Amino acid sequence: MRNKAGKRNPEIPTIAITDIHAGEVELTFGLKRDVSPGIWTLESRERRTIPEHLGAILADYALAYGGSPDKEAFARARLDAILCTTLAAKKRQEFGQCGQDKGMGKWASVQSIGSFKSLHWETEMPMKLPWTYLKKPHIISGKTDYSLFYVNRGEAETNMVIVEAKKRVNIGKFQAMAYMAMLHHARKKAGRANTTIYGIATDSYDWCFLRFDPQGKISSHVFD
Repeated sequence: MRNKAGKRNPEIPTIAITDIHAGEVELTFGLKRDVSPGIWTLESRERRTIPEHLGAILADYALAYGGSPDKEAFARARLDAILCTTLAAKKRQEFGQCGQDKGMGKWASVQSIGSFKSLHWETEMPMKLPWTYLKKPHIISGKTDYSLFYVNRGEAETNMVIVEAKKRVNIGKFQAMAYMAMLHHARKKAGRANTTIYGIATDSYDWCFLRFDPQGKISSHVFD
């Protein structure tokens, strides 16, 4: 491509998310830490037990594969089952079926049906963002391992949850943080509501949950 003077415009270099060092993520995207207490406190009524059928699936994986916690592929297999089962159960519960949180004969409202009907998981969602990296313009690119989107598949700004499956949770944490910052920018550019975005980095055993608030502050908590 040439500019008005007929000279060829220099190409903007591309850098992959995976090539950005973990220690550079917060500075690159201008992230601020939220240290407010109580954000990650769960009351007993908010805790859930593992459904019997999901427990059986995970037990089968362990039996068939012999347990491979240091293998990323094994983590993804377990994570597929966990994410799929969790969203499917919520959809069944809200699509007019009685669930454990609803007494017999109690049904979901029209509003809740609409909200969960539009939610779907997507894998390897590509994301690109023109950004300044090391004081020079770059195109930052990558593919999220999993993303929870609503309405339109393939539109980054309709994603609300980013999940990174990594055998080293700390590496996945910073990659998820980078994708969350990119998603925040994409939503802002598209004129979407400035809302909280969530992320997860996990090896399917240890879970690091992330929260990116509308003010650009990020917090995290690990559950195992």
